[in-house]
Amino acid sequence: DEFDEEEETDFLRINEEEFVVEGGLSLNELSDHEPAIDLESGEVSTIGGYIVQQLGHLPDPGEKIEVEGFEASVTSTDGRRIEQLRFVKLPEEIQEDQEIEAT
Repeated sequence: DEFDEEEETDFLRINEEEFVVEGGLSLNELSDHEPAIDLESGEVSTIGGYIVQQLGHLPDPGEKIEVEGFEASVTSTDGRRIEQLRFVKLPEEIQEDQEIEAT
């Protein structure tokens, strides 16, 4: 039915290392689609809200942040919330470098 079609557009896998999500996708649904990303935040329930929380502001389209070994790029906003994000898996070397810098 209509709801199922709308549901599927929240997450679009492009290939093994890349996918696009709607900002309103719940953190639980995101981890169902991509088990490598398992985020929990008591204050927010969507990936868009999580990104805003991590950055401390509503990002502009094109702004990027690293999330669990993926680079998340904001592709669109509506002025109040993130509408869409593109995730690209980072190469292992970059992930290791960032973990070292963080310690």
